[in-house]
Amino acid sequence: MENENYMADEVRGNTGVNVARCYQCGKCSAGCATAPEMDYPPSLVLRMLQTRSEENDRKVLGSNTIWLCLNCENCIARCPQQIDIPRMMDYLREESLRAGCVGEKAKPVVAFHRAFLDSVKYTGRLYEVGLIAGFKARTMRLAQDLPLVPDMLAKGKLSLLPEQVKNKRRSGIFSTRPVKPVKNFKPGMQMKIGFYPGCSLKGTSREYNESVAALAKAFFARTGRGAGLELLRGHCGPLDEPDARAVAAGPHPCAGRTTGTR
Repeated sequence: MENENYMADEVRGNTGVNVARCYQCGKCSAGCATAPEMDYPPSLVLRMLQTRSEENDRKVLGSNTIWLCLNCENCIARCPQQIDIPRMMDYLREESLRAGCVGEKAKPVVAFHRAFLDSVKYTGRLYEVGLIAGFKARTMRLAQDLPLVPDMLAKGKLSLLPEQVKNKRRSGIFSTRPVKPVKNFKPGMQMKIGFYPGCSLKGTSREYNESVAALAKAFFARTGRGAGLELLRGHCGPLDEPDARAVAAGPHPCAGRTTGTR
């Protein structure tokens, strides 16, 4: 009986990315900015997953490739099959952490990620000194870059005390509390969610646009409002009719807005 627990099946089931579509043209690896530092370039990772081998699955999860990926989406822009490698890399990182397969070369990257998220979680924004302290405590690189500290302090590049976001607890940073209904909402009142998709690849802004629209619809559905949700989107590249309306409505040529009314 065929094993259904290979990583290729897990990736496809959880992200929709079908690694079998890759025919090894190598364009993703050729255009990857960090490929020279990776132990396996992106095209080889896809091939290893295609082999449906437990040994290769473990190698992929323990590689530094999945942690060096910058999610710049240059690979998907070049891929003739439009395989979403950045989405696959995100999932492989999650699985690597869950399975405890993080390789030695990748541990400093994971330490930096966790130090950064801790800084944002506890202060509401990036606190550089706390970030550095958290990273050094996790990696024990205590003396690294220490000679730079006096000059950075003298020039005001580092602050010993963190800036705090006002009402941090009420702002819900990393909070799982349910969203409270909007106060004083009346039928017919217009609600807007503003967002900026960015001036990157057309696919990037389109996907970001779709995610914002889904989030807005979920919010209005949860609060019982926004039955007439309308999406106006804009991005760099060829514009369809809704995009043209969004461009006309926004101050920036890539501005978009989502408007919901009850």
